[in-house]
Amino acid sequence: MNGAKMRRVNIVRDASYLFSADIVALLLGLIGQIILTYSISKEEYGSWVIAIDLLGIMFLIVQFGIPDVVGRDVPRNGVRSTELVGFYSVYQLISTVVVLPLSIIVLMMIGAPGITFWVAIILGIAVSGQIIGMTYRMVLRSLGEARIEGWLKTAD
Repeated sequence: MNGAKMRRVNIVRDASYLFSADIVALLLGLIGQIILTYSISKEEYGSWVIAIDLLGIMFLIVQFGIPDVVGRDVPRNGVRSTELVGFYSVYQLISTVVVLPLSIIVLMMIGAPGITFWVAIILGIAVSGQIIGMTYRMVLRSLGEARIEGWLKTAD
């Protein structure tokens, strides 16, 4: 980011990229819910809801508002931007290493049918990737790279 060239802001273009990514992500999520609903029992579906909610809480704890701060601070700090993003990323990584095992332990203690230890690990890793990726998506947004941010949002 030292000397990184920011793209010229075009509100319509950037909003279109992000809106399209949101629509695709929502449609994929809906398709996933439909598949989940028809492929497992009501009891297992309830377990998945609990698992997703628990990992959503983990997401909020580890995220700690950092992506918003990155989006605000990167454009204002120029040369120090790399240092700031590195600091925030290390914080999130440490927080994830602490909170992820706790989330998995709580999930296993609930005894949710259909949620095995390995499934909980995979879900936790996926959420961890989203948490860490969100910081870098905000960097892309602050640099005017909405098209790349849109692709990453869809991949998440």
